[in-house]
Amino acid sequence: MIALEPIYAALWANLQAMPGVNYFSRRPVVPANLSDGQFPAVLLNQLEVDALCDGSGSGTVFTIPVEVLIYVNTGSDPNVVPTIALNNLVDQVRAAIATNIPGLKQNLGGLAYSVYVTGKIEVFEGNQGQVGIAIVPITITAAEN
Repeated sequence: MIALEPIYAALWANLQAMPGVNYFSRRPVVPANLSDGQFPAVLLNQLEVDALCDGSGSGTVFTIPVEVLIYVNTGSDPNVVPTIALNNLVDQVRAAIATNIPGLKQNLGGLAYSVYVTGKIEVFEGNQGQVGIAIVPITITAAEN
């Protein structure tokens, strides 16, 4: 049997190593509930897990999607571009799930088969306010034998 929580915990540990982040949480909150000192913030949002078994006895393959939510508060200075901070943090998320060896997949210490950024990275620049938001979709694949 595959245990999901160790997979989430391993991903979370990688994300928490990101420098320059003032607030980490696995309990997503809206930016309005954070104080100014808690920005930038990185949050993990778990989504529905898909389990696929073909009935051949070869085990079940789990597709485990998550969203990494990134919040920045650039204040009221019109010369500050929120996307600069967002882009740097998106790059840090991508680095947190990368491997140091070209050609190898991130496997969260053997807990997963693969971990990739998949899909559209949504960016809300915060042009109408002080808070910029990025949503980074990550898909984890794991299998039990």
